[in-house]
Amino acid sequence: EKVTQSIQIMLIDVNVNQTNPNTFTTGGVAEFHLTNPVVALQGSGTADAPYLLLHINTSGFQDIEVSYVIRDIDGAVDNAVQQVALHYRVAGVGNYTNVPGAYVSDATTGPSQATLVTPVNVTLPATADNQTQLQLRIMTADASGSDEWVGIDDISITGTPIAGDAAPSVTSTTPADRA
Repeated sequence: EKVTQSIQIMLIDVNVNQTNPNTFTTGGVAEFHLTNPVVALQGSGTADAPYLLLHINTSGFQDIEVSYVIRDIDGAVDNAVQQVALHYRVAGVGNYTNVPGAYVSDATTGPSQATLVTPVNVTLPATADNQTQLQLRIMTADASGSDEWVGIDDISITGTPIAGDAAPSVTSTTPADRA
């Protein structure tokens, strides 16, 4: 079953209606109208650590599973080591906690290639279960050299309903069966 979610995009350097990740070099967060449209992240001097922030209500759910696809969409001559990480926090306060199983050390190929597709699929720790406010942050950082655009696509957040009361069962009958 799906849990309730909303997505907030970083407020610094958001670029909409872009069409060419090979020539658009502003950095930050961008929406690309490609054959397979995508929202993408690119570190830069303006946006050192661009991210997508998802607000989720996991009330009544446990075993929260987060999956998405990271797509290298930048086929320019750039060849940066573009890291991507997932972090979470509860109640919308305090420090984020890194999710080690979602860390991708380089989500790009290159130079002049845009072929790598990296699936991410992790189950969050139990502290993410049954929360009215869970925040997930998918982030990259400004890499050495010219950064590459990495698309974040096919985001899915699911959970297992927390078991409530057990269904009633019959322990005895009066009169006895077949009496």
